[in-house]
Amino acid sequence: FYYIMSSENDEEDIASSSEQGSNYTYSDADEDEDDDSYSDESDSSSRTLLFLCEEGQLDRALERVRSWDDQYPPGSAAGADNTDKAESAADRSSIRRQMLQKSHGGNYCLHEILAGGTSGRSAPDLVQRLVRRCREDYPVESQRVFRAQPKGSHCRTLLHWCAWCKTSPAILRPIMMAYPEAMCLRDDKSHGRRTPLDIAERYWKDDAITGLLRSSLETYLPFRLRFCLHSCIYRHFVTDRRTPFDRADRKETGLTPRAWFVASIIGFALQREMKSLANNIISFVGRGAKIDGTRSAPKRKRKETTKAKSETKLKS
Repeated sequence: FYYIMSSENDEEDIASSSEQGSNYTYSDADEDEDDDSYSDESDSSSRTLLFLCEEGQLDRALERVRSWDDQYPPGSAAGADNTDKAESAADRSSIRRQMLQKSHGGNYCLHEILAGGTSGRSAPDLVQRLVRRCREDYPVESQRVFRAQPKGSHCRTLLHWCAWCKTSPAILRPIMMAYPEAMCLRDDKSHGRRTPLDIAERYWKDDAITGLLRSSLETYLPFRLRFCLHSCIYRHFVTDRRTPFDRADRKETGLTPRAWFVASIIGFALQREMKSLANNIISFVGRGAKIDGTRSAPKRKRKETTKAKSETKLKS
């Protein structure tokens, strides 16, 4: 059963993750933590998790992540499982830095793993553990991991790589739920500006992940439009208390006359506490919504050369 966004609880999760991702701001300290530095020692214990993933040492990377999960389970309170709180805080800080570290090319650990495929014995378990810790321990900070489109990876998100390597639905679903907007993003122009669904339909048309992406996108797009519409109207007519159908207020908002008229109808209902009427109107929005295709620029007419113009004159 692949309709992952059909319930109200799932829609609330998507809305909260979208709000957190859009409201989070990154400081200079975050950028400093992204610098990739490696030890010169040959021992893998001194290497960062990103280095192990880049070098394909997924068995060792999985061992490290398993030790993290045993000592500090995802979602557990800091210091609750260790009597030495200072040591626990230092360990958790080290885990956080390695989880959110990115290479000079912009790739995170999950990009490196998924770009190499998940058919190995360690990759599936490693990805699931990393995604779970990102969502439970760093729900806001990890948004930059799920939304990242590194240029060195053809501007592909984690969801693009899931579709590319034909990962299992068990791996694809939590990545999609963590940042559903990735279903609407496209990779770079040199690779056709494709969405994750475009990639899945091109290579794995009858696979389970293709059906999952298709059904999820059909459900997410209408919800996305309704959520944005409701937020916009609520801000104008409930928070800012603007007057419906007022021309001066319309000019201040910058909306077109047609958009202002529709918003005023719903805003009028919200101001008079007719929420059920407003919700019924909004429920009709977004049915059959689709992502815009790649629009090619209109072909320019070739200018006539001087020779062609002279020939045309002679014929006339």
